[in-house]
Amino acid sequence: MRKSLILLAVTAILSSCGFSQNQQEDNGLIPSILKEITSALSEEQEEAVEAAPVEESVPTPAPKKEGKWYDRDFALCVIGHSYSMNGTLDKGSDVRWYLTRIGNTVYQHTVESSGTIVDTISEFTDGGKRNVRQFANGALRKSYTDDADIHKYVYNWLTHEDHNVMGSHPDSDYAQSTGTFSGRACKIIETEKEENLLGVKKRTIKQYYVDSEYDFLLKVCKSGSGAGLTLNDIVLWEVSSFTDIPTEKDIYRK
Repeated sequence: MRKSLILLAVTAILSSCGFSQNQQEDNGLIPSILKEITSALSEEQEEAVEAAPVEESVPTPAPKKEGKWYDRDFALCVIGHSYSMNGTLDKGSDVRWYLTRIGNTVYQHTVESSGTIVDTISEFTDGGKRNVRQFANGALRKSYTDDADIHKYVYNWLTHEDHNVMGSHPDSDYAQSTGTFSGRACKIIETEKEENLLGVKKRTIKQYYVDSEYDFLLKVCKSGSGAGLTLNDIVLWEVSSFTDIPTEKDIYRK
């Protein structure tokens, strides 16, 4: 409104002047009027900017990822433990399994208890083929092609008894507590079972550490007693690291 009034006033002033355009410019009238117009409009624009409400930026939520997490890129490491008959941990027998999926390629890096390092690189094609290269301590051991589906291949690895990450567990909705394991939020479910086998009483307590985001097992801890034997906190394997955004550092051999 103020801008319109200023323009109308200026128009009226210019119309009422009896001078020609050249006379007005010579007398300095038009430059003077234009200077006042510019100043007035500038003040009005500044007031409008100050009066305008500041809009708060609303963060855009991350898109929900579709499908199974193991059908997308990921990387994890599982440590396998061995125990003696009396339940003592044999620290020198640990095995480390690394599994990384990026696109249609699966990288397996295994550090055996003997110290041998085995790398298996599986490249899957859309035609259902798998091109394999396997190395032992850096030297090519063998290469071949077979029939394989990447979904089944990865799932079979994750459900293998040595590192049964996708193993069954009680419903995590009934978890008694929550916590963090290997940097992952998890739900902790505890079960207790008593049995009488041929007159021998057996009591078993299990704790399942279940990943809160993807509902897979991070570890299973077992304790129990029976037949004169007591076992405490037996963990056959545990996930030591996991990411669903793998990078070059998660590939041990290219």
